[in-house]
Amino acid sequence: MAKTADLAALMGAALAEGALPGEDEGFGADQRVEAARFVARAMERRAAGTPAMLLEATTDAAAGRMHRLAIINDDMPFLVDSVAQALAADGVHLYRLIHPVVLAVRDGEGVLQSVADKDASAEGKRESVIYIEMAALSAKAAEALPTKMAAVLADVRAATSDWMKMKVALSDAADGLPDGEGAALLRWLLDDHFTLLGSEMRAADGGRHDCLGLARTRESSLISDGGAEL
Repeated sequence: MAKTADLAALMGAALAEGALPGEDEGFGADQRVEAARFVARAMERRAAGTPAMLLEATTDAAAGRMHRLAIINDDMPFLVDSVAQALAADGVHLYRLIHPVVLAVRDGEGVLQSVADKDASAEGKRESVIYIEMAALSAKAAEALPTKMAAVLADVRAATSDWMKMKVALSDAADGLPDGEGAALLRWLLDDHFTLLGSEMRAADGGRHDCLGLARTRESSLISDGGAEL
């Protein structure tokens, strides 16, 4: 297992380097040390293909009572925006969000063995580290937050991992249409003019099949009944 002190030191540097202009305001050396220790605890163990999360109440000299959240996940697109938008939808005010990416080596049980800067010539898999400081949550909101974040991250994973399959499905749909505006539109969308998040087929009786991306994580159809009738 990676040494906690070494991990905290590396994460302190990663948090400092990963902060965008304005994100390090009020984030002095002492604050970075505490944040790095918190992130190090979150990183210690993570099962393959699943996020690790740690949420705790804390205090800050400027903000007073607050919560902080660490999310460790395989690096992939859409992570930061999806997490931030989910919190904003619940009216959670964010004080700070920093997103370094590191190279991590884990054993078969997900225990962290070593970690290095993402630009280092070292072994390891790219892992996303999202560190958030936010306004204090109610007890009910704090209890619900990990489940909500897990669902958001599952959506991101589904959309990202099925991206190529969705491109194939869109290409097949275009090829199945006669030459004309409909086929041309689908091919234009396919030419990186559209972000594919979900795909499904709807049968005449309302049954769903070939669900990909967000459609794979939903119990109900992404297509409204009105849209299915078009």
